[in-house]
Amino acid sequence: MGTQMNAALMQDLVGQTLTAPRAAAERLMAMGLPLQWLWMALALMCVLNAIVYSISLALVPAVDPVTGAQLVPGMFQSPFVFAGFLGVALVLTVLMLGWVGRGMGGQAQTGDLLVLIVWMQVLRLGVQLVMLVVAPVAPVWGALFIVVASFWGLVILCVFIQAAHRFETVFKAILVLIVAILAMAAGLSLVLGAVGTAIPGGS
Repeated sequence: MGTQMNAALMQDLVGQTLTAPRAAAERLMAMGLPLQWLWMALALMCVLNAIVYSISLALVPAVDPVTGAQLVPGMFQSPFVFAGFLGVALVLTVLMLGWVGRGMGGQAQTGDLLVLIVWMQVLRLGVQLVMLVVAPVAPVWGALFIVVASFWGLVILCVFIQAAHRFETVFKAILVLIVAILAMAAGLSLVLGAVGTAIPGGS
């Protein structure tokens, strides 16, 4: 995400994101990174997340050894499909959060939302890496970590949306997120249906 994004800066930005997400969002947007860099960064995060996802599948069986039931849908056992689906979902997230937010009086530009979503994926990758280490040796702590990380990640996302659209309160950002999720769910269901019929074992 740019030559200045060194290890020290990333560490500082992670801490600020966890403790003061509004300030972190404004800091990220103020970097003014080019759109083409951000789109490439988004694609890179999809690939890296898919790699870590494939490693987790190798460590955790996709089929329940007792019941024989599939724990992971057949279509998502392919890291290529996972990366593609994640990419589509993230692009839709950026576009829908912008469209819905501006419809509610927000001011976010595509670059504002894109840099924040890319950063969220960096944090998500970090969570996945921690889980690769923690889950096999301490499943209960791993599950608790996922619950806490998921909840706080949702809080951070709402604050990021508020900052990007310059909303006065976070409640409007929550409404934007809900409407965007509902719209994306309808669109992604069509994508899943098309991909599921095209991939053996996908249904």
